[in-house]
Amino acid sequence: MHVSLGDLPTWLGGVGTVGALSVGVYQLREFRQDRERQQASQVSAWISAHRLSVPDDKFQLDLVVSFRNSSSQPISRVHYQVVVGRDRRRLGIGPLPPDGVTLERKVPFTPETTEEANSDPALDIWFIDSSGRHWYRDPTGQLKPEPLPADWLELRIVVLGPDRRDKASQAEDRRETEQPDQ
Repeated sequence: MHVSLGDLPTWLGGVGTVGALSVGVYQLREFRQDRERQQASQVSAWISAHRLSVPDDKFQLDLVVSFRNSSSQPISRVHYQVVVGRDRRRLGIGPLPPDGVTLERKVPFTPETTEEANSDPALDIWFIDSSGRHWYRDPTGQLKPEPLPADWLELRIVVLGPDRRDKASQAEDRRETEQPDQ
């Protein structure tokens, strides 16, 4: 009994077809990722001012964080973290308008040591693009798909304010304020 496996040109043609299909799938995936990343890559944040003073023998460090969205669509739920030494501030600015508008926010620190006062501040930013995708830009400027860390839930309450919290939390607040003093 003799089994024929075909000839060499047929095998080479099959391998070439599989290779071409693999390259096509890879390029399609890369194109999709580039398209998804297009708006997020146009969102930036940086520390635009850094002023250190020493009133009343205490360090006062005032930073200004600038945000820009150069895309044509707004960005929502912008949260950021500024770290100076061991101290950090977690803040949010809400939506970021499109078309290159720059927003600035002052972030004050009171470093305890000279080393902290003179350390380089680090800035992290999380946001959601107009398609609902979550993004994170690290202090080196690298952009990656990543949601807001789970431990930032308490920040959402502060940013949204008491009127936007869930009804159970609002009811609990009312019960606490309605209890008579004993």
